[in-house]
Amino acid sequence: MRTKSTFFKTTAILSTALFSLLGGCLVEDQVDYTTDYGSSSTTATQSDTGSTTADTGNTTTDTEAEEETSPNNEGPVFVAVGYDGATAYSDDGSNWTVGDSGVGNQSGVEYFNGKFVSVARQGGTCALGYCGNPYAKSAYSTDGIIWTNNNSQFPEYGAGVGALNSKVANGKLFAVGDNGYVNISENGVDWTQVFITSTAIKDIAWGNGRYVVVTNTDFAHSDEDFPTNWNVFTHVNTNWNAIEFGNGVFVAFRTDADKMSYSYDGINWTQNTHDYGSISSVIFDGTKFIAVGYSSIISSTDGINWTEAHYIDISPSGMSDIVFDDDNTFNSYVTVGSVYNSTFGVSYNSFLYSADGINWNAAENPPSHEDPNLSNYYVNFSSITAK
Repeated sequence: MRTKSTFFKTTAILSTALFSLLGGCLVEDQVDYTTDYGSSSTTATQSDTGSTTADTGNTTTDTEAEEETSPNNEGPVFVAVGYDGATAYSDDGSNWTVGDSGVGNQSGVEYFNGKFVSVARQGGTCALGYCGNPYAKSAYSTDGIIWTNNNSQFPEYGAGVGALNSKVANGKLFAVGDNGYVNISENGVDWTQVFITSTAIKDIAWGNGRYVVVTNTDFAHSDEDFPTNWNVFTHVNTNWNAIEFGNGVFVAFRTDADKMSYSYDGINWTQNTHDYGSISSVIFDGTKFIAVGYSSIISSTDGINWTEAHYIDISPSGMSDIVFDDDNTFNSYVTVGSVYNSTFGVSYNSFLYSADGINWNAAENPPSHEDPNLSNYYVNFSSITAK
């Protein structure tokens, strides 16, 4: 069993803006990627869809994959995604190998329905220094190494779509982002769009038979199993960005350095504070919440009182996502993030791992994927999941 939550970081937004200013173009295609897990080559051809519910059609494979998988014969356990199609995979959360999904600026990845699913902000076609409107894309992989471009645009987003977040809730996969839409999939391939509100949706949680989303300015909830009808309501203040449910309580964090709230029904909320800086992502591991942020990792069993983790010869920085996988007997918790250095124009990736979610170590061999489209620039990894 594994759980995760994701939130798109400011560093990734800076990356996207820089990429767009330099007139970058992204390529849609199936990726042939050779790794130390083995060599395989596949080609997929599909047609784009213009309907609200995206159907990818048929995928054909010219060459069957012949793979030597990891020692457990099931492929890598952890998969991280980031800017410009970059992926990374690992068996232990400490040693990583870089890959490529072939889609845009990824900011969400989940293991769902037997496959890894990534959502991305795809760049528009570029000509004469001008790039058209971006749009959302997705890709999937059965092994975390070879990826199929889904070619399923989320058409209702239109111009200026922001990067997406993703999350599994109540047995469904959700992709959320700018312009107030939530995209729902029951198989990781086909998507249905639902409009909730006119502002950016940041995260979603499910508990006690209720979905709750947080946005830039509002909250919304739905009690439907497949949530198409939502009730929007306003809680105090704005800039909400992460939400989770566990031990009978919802917890939500704002981008402000010390602001959060909690609720037992997802509708009536109580303001709370903490002392650990800006929080970007929160999970529940079955017994406790763990939240990560720009400069700290904190935990709580009740969602109200929080304690900072212990760091072994490291200082957490720029953490944007965290995943928990209790099937991994060595390092059950892994965080991912990056810090942008404006002086040198470089983003440094930060991967940490932990056996208990309390004591953390730096990854021995984190991914370092140089983007060929920009000189002296390193890819931001912003989201992580586990099989």
